[in-house]
Parts: sequence; structure tokens; C-alpha cells
Amino acid sequence: MPVLSENGASRAGVRRIGLASGVGSTLEFYDFAIYGTAAALVFGQIFFISGD
Repeated sequence: MPVLSENGASRAGVRRIGLASGVGSTLEFYDFAIYGTAAALVFGQIFFISGD
């Protein structure tokens, strides 16, 4: 029988939620870093013409 806390959540469930949110945050940061790098290095050359 799982050990339940005051609100009825088991330790395994809380650990699973914590792990899932950590993985999601890591993926979100990775996506943000890749997009920021691409915006600085690539998008400026594609969308803005370097002419007078």
C-alpha cells in the first residue's frame, strides 16, 4: 500500500511529477537556447537585406 500525504498524493506520484516537470523545463530551456542562437546568427541574414 503506497504512503499517502495529507492531500492524498503518493511519494512515487510526487516524484514522478517532479521528474516530469524537470524534464519539461529542460526541454523548454533547450528550445529557447536554440531559437535564441538561430535568431542572433541566422534570422538577421535571412530577413534583412544588407544593402544601402
